[in-house]
Amino acid sequence: MRDSTDLSPHAAGGFALVYCLAMTLLGFKGIVLLTAVVLGCIGLFVMTRYSNFVLGMLIALIGLSPFFFSVRAIPGLPKLYGDDGVLLYLVYMVMAYMFMENKRFRLGDPKVLFTMVVFLAAAAMSFMLEPVAEAAGRNFAETFVLGFLFYFVFLNETTEDNADLFFRFIAATTVCITAYLYCEVAFQTNPIITKLAKHFLEEFKYLDPEMHRVTGAFYRPYAMFFHPSEAGTFIAMGLPFVFYSVRKSPPLLGYGLVLFVLGGIVVNYTRGVWIALAMSFFLCNFKMFRRYAPILAVTGALALVTVYFAMEDTPFGRRIFDPTNLYNRLFYWKIGLNMFVEHFPFGCGHMNFENNYLDFVHTATPPPGLDIHQLFVADNVILTTMVEQGLLGVTALIGLYAAIVSRVISARRQAVPKDPASGLRQQVIIHALLIYFFAGLLADVQLFAKASKLFFIVAGMGFALSRTSGEAT
Repeated sequence: MRDSTDLSPHAAGGFALVYCLAMTLLGFKGIVLLTAVVLGCIGLFVMTRYSNFVLGMLIALIGLSPFFFSVRAIPGLPKLYGDDGVLLYLVYMVMAYMFMENKRFRLGDPKVLFTMVVFLAAAAMSFMLEPVAEAAGRNFAETFVLGFLFYFVFLNETTEDNADLFFRFIAATTVCITAYLYCEVAFQTNPIITKLAKHFLEEFKYLDPEMHRVTGAFYRPYAMFFHPSEAGTFIAMGLPFVFYSVRKSPPLLGYGLVLFVLGGIVVNYTRGVWIALAMSFFLCNFKMFRRYAPILAVTGALALVTVYFAMEDTPFGRRIFDPTNLYNRLFYWKIGLNMFVEHFPFGCGHMNFENNYLDFVHTATPPPGLDIHQLFVADNVILTTMVEQGLLGVTALIGLYAAIVSRVISARRQAVPKDPASGLRQQVIIHALLIYFFAGLLADVQLFAKASKLFFIVAGMGFALSRTSGEAT
């Protein structure tokens, strides 16, 4: 009888022949193409055997890959960024659900699916009717298109058995980003970081040590993200997962990690993130707050007064209590509303706020000291969507948020009496989704590709773990 291992020399010879042909006919491009095919086959094998681990690593890849890292895997094709690993996983999804395992592919709640389609249609319409802003296509593709794909991937792949593994990956990624954030704050004058900042972030002056020295401004780390607010939003969304993952750990380790991440959110120095975290925590623990409302109100007021008098003259205190930022936001929120009326009903196009707002600055009185040439966004995801995607886009976006959050809340209410562990998971998911939503009221989170992807991943897991989510086939 012939041993199966006798085929290996033939397989090696065949591969060598194909390699030589590719090199001869296509040159370097052929080598790159063949290498990509081989790596893709290896990736498919690993995904088949270790799909849960690979999905967890995709979460880590999103959070830990620098936003500016990119490679052109195949000459002539667009660049691939570090957190685009979902593209290879989609190949696995097609193979697994259509050929290898013939799984049932779920589209989830019909309302969510409908709002996704409507939002994409509204965005596509604005792209066709208005000039396309620089990097708008890329940002929209990696934020919403890939975000929606992540939603479907985790909707179909998450189960009760692997949910805790994904939760731990989100928690570990959050802790790693926080550690890097601390290092960035500690070494803000490091020449390597300064060089990277000047090379990749020429328009963002918060990394310039000389600027910090002159203005006395507080350092805002971006932790490999596009913007400090994006890093803060991602970490805040990961905090509930950290708490869930360490709840059974020794108190010193568990509370230590939670305080470690909370400290990172503080030194991230983004007030919108602090407000989002506080509001989401209040809503998720409303019964407790209602029970102890008088005590918490007095304690909170005393703490606020103490912080005010203790830190009033520090950069930290001035940033917290200075109302200038609020006046500025009210100014460009008024401009945004005027832009929405002017570009009604289809909007001015994704990321076109920056290219159009100067034509509307005369419609509102700017606050003293505001440089109107430094405005880039409206700092409100609802308003920005109204301006850029029009009435149809903002209606779909609000419907998407409402459908996702309401159905996950409904699932939690039904799960708590039957399965407390499942109810706790849903509570964590609700908390993360609310953080993203409230952060969007004070920042343009739809421009934050990494935080938006995490939002859709969490939403997909929430629907997968929900026993009441509708399904469409």
